[in-house]
Amino acid sequence: TSRGLVLGDSTSVGSALLSILIAFGYMILFFIVARKLPKLLNRLFDIRSNEVFIIVIFALLFFVAGFSETIHVAEAIGALLLGLVFSETEHASRIEHLVVPFRDFFGAMFFFSFGLSIDPFTLGDAVWLS
Repeated sequence: TSRGLVLGDSTSVGSALLSILIAFGYMILFFIVARKLPKLLNRLFDIRSNEVFIIVIFALLFFVAGFSETIHVAEAIGALLLGLVFSETEHASRIEHLVVPFRDFFGAMFFFSFGLSIDPFTLGDAVWLS
């Protein structure tokens, strides 16, 4: 059928269009917040303690990711859009400085766990390909 990649057998065109409209509305909301509320965000982020500051950042991140999932938008999209909003604040470099160690740690954990999932005995079958 012509529905192919976009729609499955149990999905209607109307529900797919509604999902697309919700996703675009969500993105537009974030762009409005990024343009109109940086002063409010700067006051919210004016926290002296780095520990409390990073807790507030991660709390907002998890809240937005959870809300994104609730309205059927991918959590990664919500996190990306929140990162765009954070980049418009005066605290962007502080956020980056505090979040980079978490990125590095969880990136290493991802590749470590991925490496553990590989069976080394199956690699012998692929040697002839190289």
